[in-house]
Amino acid sequence: MTNWDDWQYYLGEWIGEGTGEPGEGVGGFRFDFDLQGQILIRRNFAEYPPSAEKAAYRHDDLMIIYRETEGTFRAMYWDNEGHVIHYTVEFSKDKNTLTFIGDVQPSAPRFRFTYQKRGAIHCAFSLRLRRRANLRISRLTLKRPRKERLKCRYAWGGNHGHTCCIIKWKY
Repeated sequence: MTNWDDWQYYLGEWIGEGTGEPGEGVGGFRFDFDLQGQILIRRNFAEYPPSAEKAAYRHDDLMIIYRETEGTFRAMYWDNEGHVIHYTVEFSKDKNTLTFIGDVQPSAPRFRFTYQKRGAIHCAFSLRLRRRANLRISRLTLKRPRKERLKCRYAWGGNHGHTCCIIKWKY
C-alpha cells in the first residue's frame, strides 16, 4: 500500500480568495483518491462569460499524482487547451509546504505551484521563462467551503504564445 499520510490534509474541496486580471468566471476544484488509494486526482474547472476579447468558454484540467517505486511523488497535468505538464512533487521537511515543480522542457516555461499550510492553504503559482527569474502569476488563499458547491473567479492572460493562469477566488 502506498503511504499517502502527508496528503490527508489536502483531500476534498477547497475554495479560495486572491487577485487576478483580466476577466472573471466561476469554477472549483477538489482532490480525491482513486484506484483504491493508489493515485490522487485533482479536478478543476472554470467557466468564463463572454468578454470583448473572447466568447464564453470553459476551462477543465486534470492532475494525477502518483508515487514512484523509489518513493518520490510525481504528477501529470492535462487541460482542454492542450497543455500537458509533468511535475516533481516535494514536501518540505516539516510537511507544511507542498511544491509541484514542472520538468524542464526546451521550448516551454517551467511551472511551479506551491501550497503552504497555515490554517488555510496559501498558494502561489509561478513560471520561469528560460533563464529569466520566476514570474509570479497568482497568489491565493484556499479554505474549506461552507457549502458543497464551489465558486471561483479566474482571469487568464496570454504570455509568450501560451496561456497563463491568474486566479481570483470567491465563493
